[in-house]
Amino acid sequence: MLLVWGLCGSCSSPRTVVIVQQTQPSSLDPHWANETVVWSTLSNVVEGLVRFSPQLELEPALAVRWQQEGPTVWRFTLRSGVLFHHGKPLTAQDVVASFQRAQRHPRSQVSHFLSGVTRVEAVGDGEVLLVTDGPAPTLLRRLSFVLVLPQEQCGEEEVLVPLGTGPYRVTEREDHALELQATRWWGGQVSLRRARMIFVEDDTERTRLFAAGEADVATWLREADVAELRRHPELRVKQQPRLAVQLLAIIPRAASGEAARALADVRVRRALHYALNRQRLVEEVARGEATVASQLVHPLVFGYDPTLEPLPYDPGKARQLLVQAGVREGLEVTLGIAPGAVETGERIAQDWAQVGVRVSLKVLSFSELLAATRAGRLPVVFFARTCTTSDASEVLEPHTHCPDPPRGLGVENYPQLCDPQVDRFLEAAATELDLERRRVLLQQAQKRVLEHSYYLPLLIRWSYLGLRKPLDVQPRYDQFLFLPNFTLTPERQA
Repeated sequence: MLLVWGLCGSCSSPRTVVIVQQTQPSSLDPHWANETVVWSTLSNVVEGLVRFSPQLELEPALAVRWQQEGPTVWRFTLRSGVLFHHGKPLTAQDVVASFQRAQRHPRSQVSHFLSGVTRVEAVGDGEVLLVTDGPAPTLLRRLSFVLVLPQEQCGEEEVLVPLGTGPYRVTEREDHALELQATRWWGGQVSLRRARMIFVEDDTERTRLFAAGEADVATWLREADVAELRRHPELRVKQQPRLAVQLLAIIPRAASGEAARALADVRVRRALHYALNRQRLVEEVARGEATVASQLVHPLVFGYDPTLEPLPYDPGKARQLLVQAGVREGLEVTLGIAPGAVETGERIAQDWAQVGVRVSLKVLSFSELLAATRAGRLPVVFFARTCTTSDASEVLEPHTHCPDPPRGLGVENYPQLCDPQVDRFLEAAATELDLERRRVLLQQAQKRVLEHSYYLPLLIRWSYLGLRKPLDVQPRYDQFLFLPNFTLTPERQA
């Protein structure tokens, strides 16, 4: 049912708010996925000990307070009176079970957030003790992504419908939709009582649903439609800032024959980078709503290096490097891409064709794309990576450290980059308490990573969020659609 509003002061919505998001979550298991759409959705259902405010400031969640009892020991006091959605009270044992599952589950994509944690212990029902193997300057920020389930659900292979402590419980799950119902919550009453989240990867269709009145909130509106949408008095269109960087990952092991040999050569990977006309992507694909990226993280992220310049567009240099690498007869590669990024993929294919690299686009849903990437079936993959903790280690540790799953490192290192110097920089940064020394270590690690050219930065791209009045919200940098942040503010005629 489409939302129908009356002009009310501080009332709550009796109807279902329809929200259309841009990608299909690969899983709703809070320990199986490390994706913006999953965090955005689950932020309404499952909580961690701490969380981020809309301004990305750390604040209490399930832990009402914490203290450091030594360089490696942290004590968290749990909020009293918190209930899971099935009525069971939150206890320290639930936290311990959730952390252990996040660390040890073979499919965990969040184990790196607990890197360095050697012990998690319940102290009675109301306190949790965390012990690390050394100083952990980013521990609190990382803990916001280790979400807490009831102990009995931690034994499930995959959690299909998480039982959380958040402001909404899942009442129905479908292939491409999720029904949420507001519930008793320690944070107070929310304005929106019911929400239906649907996941549509086609930008045109998502915008159509919003313009036609079939959705009340829409992410990633098409830039070409923004001006027209803003002419409708019942609609709000807001610029959505993002911390994400769009990247290409080069994965030689996923290729075969000549392509595998070529992509394993750093000169070929660097040639592919020189051959990218990224300014054309800014102008023709993003319609000016982007900037060329120089590195793997956003300028607001700790560890960003302002001295790094984007690699210039230089097809002549690209051809020269390809010849030096023995690629004289051209090259064929497959590029994996989600439906919403096909236009970007087509421009990349055109650029690479100019230097003799023929591209076959393989368009997959986001969950299929992720599965194929993890399985090593795609030699080149387009994706965007958000550094939601605002610390570069969140990207560098899982994507660029030599794979070391027991320590939660390299768990998303699809190219299987292994550089001992990168690892040393990252491991030193993980325990360095001096901010400036730590910043330099992260910058040094990233420079080494960029020299290998397994990851090619493309764009930092912002987007547009659509809202049907009287709905309103201040967009967050992390792109979370945290429903308690939404308000009902109808615009009245003077």
